[in-house]
Amino acid sequence: MATSLEQRIAALERSRAAADDIAIVHISRFDDQCRTIEEEAHRIITGAGQSWDRQPGETEDAFIARAKREASAAGIGVLVISNWPDR
Repeated sequence: MATSLEQRIAALERSRAAADDIAIVHISRFDDQCRTIEEEAHRIITGAGQSWDRQPGETEDAFIARAKREASAAGIGVLVISNWPDR
């Protein structure tokens, strides 16, 4: 059963304007005082269940660029970037 977030991401992917436009959604962790925990991205996912994990030694920018290239080639329009290392 798809979660509400997965359903929303899938709907965004279906409604995107052009094949090379990729919407980026950032999900960040917060501390107990609702401040963003500044950490680099570790995982990128799509509503279709595909995911990319950051490789050892890969910079955050290179990681995001790699995922965007591969997503664009696969016709994926929405990427969810998370700084949660265990998600």
